[in-house]
Amino acid sequence: MTGKKTKIVSVFLAVLMIAGIFSGLIVSSNAVSSQTETPDETNPYGLLGKADGGLILHCWCWNFNTIKENMETIAKAGYSAIQTSPINEVVVGEGGGLKIFGDDADGKWYYHYQPTDQKIGNYQLGTEEEFKAMCETAHSYGVKVIVDVVANHTAANKRLVSNRLKNIEGGLYHDYVGSRTNVTRKSLTQWYSGLPDVNTQNKNYQNLILDYLKQCVADGADGFRYDTARHIELPDDDPDFASDFWPTVLENGSSYQYGEVLQGYSSAEINATRFADYSKIMDVTASTYGAKLRTYFMKFDTSAKSLSDYSSEKVPADKLVTWVESHDTYANDGEEFNAGTSFWVNNNQIRKGWAIIAARDTTSLFFSRPDGSSVDNIWGNNLIGPRGDDNFINPEVVAVNHFHNAMFGEEAAMSNVGGKKYVMITRGTKGAVIVNSDTTKDITLNAKTTLIDGTYTDTAHNSEFIVKDGILTGVVKADEVCVIDNLDSSHYTSEIVEPTTEEPTTEPQETAETIPVETKTINYLPDKNVLEKGNTIKLVIQNVNGDTTTFDMTKSDVMYDGVPVYTAEIPSNLDIYMAQFKYFNGETMLGQFNVSKSQIAAADGKIITSDGSVYVEPQTTDATAVTTPQPTKSAVVNAKKTNPMKVTAKTKTVKAKKLKKKKQTVKPVKITGAKGTVTVKLIKKGTTKKIYKKVKVNKKNGAITLKKGKYAKKTYKIKLKITAKGNNLYNSKTVTKTIKIKVK
Repeated sequence: MTGKKTKIVSVFLAVLMIAGIFSGLIVSSNAVSSQTETPDETNPYGLLGKADGGLILHCWCWNFNTIKENMETIAKAGYSAIQTSPINEVVVGEGGGLKIFGDDADGKWYYHYQPTDQKIGNYQLGTEEEFKAMCETAHSYGVKVIVDVVANHTAANKRLVSNRLKNIEGGLYHDYVGSRTNVTRKSLTQWYSGLPDVNTQNKNYQNLILDYLKQCVADGADGFRYDTARHIELPDDDPDFASDFWPTVLENGSSYQYGEVLQGYSSAEINATRFADYSKIMDVTASTYGAKLRTYFMKFDTSAKSLSDYSSEKVPADKLVTWVESHDTYANDGEEFNAGTSFWVNNNQIRKGWAIIAARDTTSLFFSRPDGSSVDNIWGNNLIGPRGDDNFINPEVVAVNHFHNAMFGEEAAMSNVGGKKYVMITRGTKGAVIVNSDTTKDITLNAKTTLIDGTYTDTAHNSEFIVKDGILTGVVKADEVCVIDNLDSSHYTSEIVEPTTEEPTTEPQETAETIPVETKTINYLPDKNVLEKGNTIKLVIQNVNGDTTTFDMTKSDVMYDGVPVYTAEIPSNLDIYMAQFKYFNGETMLGQFNVSKSQIAAADGKIITSDGSVYVEPQTTDATAVTTPQPTKSAVVNAKKTNPMKVTAKTKTVKAKKLKKKKQTVKPVKITGAKGTVTVKLIKKGTTKKIYKKVKVNKKNGAITLKKGKYAKKTYKIKLKITAKGNNLYNSKTVTKTIKIKVK
């Protein structure tokens, strides 16, 4: 899509309400049969022979040379194709800046999507010769190349557009100016989000784009992704604005093409989009399904019935491109925490969503986030050109990728196993992917399966699973994805790729000069009741990308009220987002207690208690004489963040005549960003007595129902108390709102 300030993010918000949980329900889906059904055996990495049906790595903001240098890694990781950012001439950031995002002097990623000419090569990605070299290297590894094409609009500043385009016979731009609030088919295709809309009806412009695409193919491109495809008209649209743009440009000699056809959220936009009609001429993007997955991350639960449905408006799965996130959901409007954005999803969650889509047969796109990025710093090292972060070669991702390629064409079934947080995708009798979204509990499987009896090895974590008499048993650890099959997987083991970013280690790294690693001491006073049930405690440190490092805690000689203090040494420079103290009885985890980055930072030499406070250790050597310490105001560190819940209220109008006949329901409040269960209560005090007796409030969403009866024609005021319970990372929050209901 286009610039951060001008783009329309079309997300089907209705997916925010995921269907109920159907634990144990198995939902079958037909395998895609129109593609190559087995990996290309001539390829040592087991890649599919086509981009269609395969896995695409979106090398967002990587330049041509970077992609070329990483091609072997990409192939080993199981991606059948890469997708570049737009390769045509684009707006040059002031001063030629190459930051992904910054001030005007530093550059911006969305200049990718402001074309100045349709010629290959730009200052951000590289020259045409470098593009050719990249394609040649890709093909030597069996990897296809997909190019992002921006044909619907030009740069916002028309003065920067080439004379070749501006002077094209028949005119470059549409004259029509529509309205965002009045979404019709004409406004959707003749005007786009404030950027100059190109006259795609002009045959001369169609031929110019076709020539550009053919040159891309000649240079090595295998396919195309069409930006803002839904904003370019179809041949059977109203004759006033229909055109043969698509029948013309799609005949370019490539082997795979898909369009960014976001499905929309209002009924008018959904109807105007014509999602299913675009799917008849090329593959289309399942944006609603991506939002559904991210909603699943918000709720930490799911149902097989819900996630087996691609929300694709009856478009078959083999015509969809699925994703967990795209560059638009990640980089555009990244200030609102909702299902339309994805900057807040950590790498662990990305891997779980990826497992759910890539374990099946849709063409799936993995978005490469910037190198060094995190949920707290979405731009990371903030430079166009280098490789993105290492999540695309995480062992779980790699294992799922090769599972996708090896299982292509097998019957797929999805089920909940052992509860709503555990999902299994089975492929015929050959293999399965199990996702444990519970961050605190391992799951011991005892699930019915179609897999052949035998012993299976999880290629992501090297754990063992057994199928006997049609029952699958084994342990999926908390917050993990397991990938099992009965194939010879030596050619696609996840161990063939080692990320360049090393995981933190508990052991000092020594050079010839033996440089010690500085450490700090973490002391923890566990919950006595939980400790009595177990015998070991582990400290798990999670960084901003969701990756974890585990430390064994040792029982010390210090006692408080008969409870021993446990201790561990961790590197002082360890990247910490949050921490978890986990209780175990043998291999079984009994529970955990979460603490924040600020607590860990303040805890060196102090004691973290199981109620979330940090205390200064008492100055005494007689451990038996010490009682439970009382915190001072300065010694307590707040363990939780401020709840980001926002509540907005609007005046609602109802008619007195209608109220005489039947009750009326209005929804005056909108609640966003809430952490934890939300409850809404009517405040009796201060509420007009007469109206209070006549209204009923929905405790979950604040909808107000006025009972049937006679009402005076005036504005009534009602006070509501909205509370978000919070969770282990966020405090509870209460907001009081005065609601106005106008009866006329």
